[in-house]
Amino acid sequence: MDDNKLEAKLLKIKALAERGEGGEKEAAIKMYHKLLKKYDIDEKALQKDKLSKHWFTYETDIEENLLVQIFYMVTGDPEYFRRTSRTRGTQCGCICTDFEKTEIRFYFEFYKDALNQELEAFLKERRMIGASAFENQEEKNNET
Repeated sequence: MDDNKLEAKLLKIKALAERGEGGEKEAAIKMYHKLLKKYDIDEKALQKDKLSKHWFTYETDIEENLLVQIFYMVTGDPEYFRRTSRTRGTQCGCICTDFEKTEIRFYFEFYKDALNQELEAFLKERRMIGASAFENQEEKNNET
């Protein structure tokens, strides 16, 4: 197995072992240690990812709150940074590894879409906004 693929697989299994529940967590821990032993890999070598500051763009206060919650969920660190610029827009940043950055981006896109769907359903149900307002927003999002 390619070293990069093996390392990525081990990091994913380790993340599952840290965040999983019940039998899933126990199975991931066993598999993680089995693979470390099988390929004679030192666990410290896997943790070679360097921490650095990564930035994520958002548009609304709700999205900022969502990002901050995801930062904490993924890294376990409540510290984050904010910046605004004309070219990049408004951004939040945190100190994390490249792997965690990818995980944060995935969760942010997933939960942002879910949040928008829930908000749309909430507003439609209460007849606070017409369907056309969200259709116009979706068209704008699809253009970018």
